[in-house]
Amino acid sequence: MYGVAEAKQMLRILLEERLNDSSIWQDNFQELQEHSLELLEQDLQALLHSKPLQYILQQAWFMDMTLKVNESTLIPRPETEELLELILNDAGTSKNLSILDIGTGSGCIPIYLLRQWKEARVEAVDISTEAIAIAKENAANYQVDVNFSILDILRWRENIADDKIWDIIISNPPYIPLAEKDSLADNVKNYEPALALFVPDEDPLLFYRAVAELSLKHLRQGGRLYFEIHAPMANALLDLLLALGYTDTSIFLDLQGKKRMLRATAPIIGGMAE
Repeated sequence: MYGVAEAKQMLRILLEERLNDSSIWQDNFQELQEHSLELLEQDLQALLHSKPLQYILQQAWFMDMTLKVNESTLIPRPETEELLELILNDAGTSKNLSILDIGTGSGCIPIYLLRQWKEARVEAVDISTEAIAIAKENAANYQVDVNFSILDILRWRENIADDKIWDIIISNPPYIPLAEKDSLADNVKNYEPALALFVPDEDPLLFYRAVAELSLKHLRQGGRLYFEIHAPMANALLDLLLALGYTDTSIFLDLQGKKRMLRATAPIIGGMAE
């Protein structure tokens, strides 16, 4: 289930978090009998049943932040950190930007960006009321002002005002076909929110298409759309964006060498951005 090194690291984190005493590890557990072991035993049983450590502790580590998470939010991943680095590098010295994050989950993306770009205007949406509640807690903890709201991305036309325009739109939408569910690790398929993971087998680009169509209308001309992507869908998604008129479309590999990020630029009509 877990490698030796990974198991040791998880045990170290549990001891330090639950018993609030990092010296226990160095002391070879000599002081362990002075603490209540009931909670730790429950944690170990949960780990044996593949429950992610982040859900056990209800916190996840992302960039330089510690964020609250639960089973209504995806666990922020290193690939999302790579996406944020790409966005920051692309923006250069631009800081006074308007940004929309679609499918925000724990709020990791908008919170981190607003901490870097304090002058930015950042909005974030999710279909899950539970996820939005967690994201609001995280934003409050880091004292950043993100405008969170509930949105079903498949019904965006009914809920976004025609005059809303953003410089950057970001999304990590559901993209795993249901047919692939059984191939996922137990810690993912049994615990992470299905609402944020799966798409119908017959239309795996469903949510990408919705976000791309929204962005075509609500991105500033020359503004940029960023996706986290499912590697097997990368080329099909690229074709979709090109067919919609996006330019400067690029796929980026993550540190594991997988197609993981996609950037596209909203078309500039008449050769001049607004």
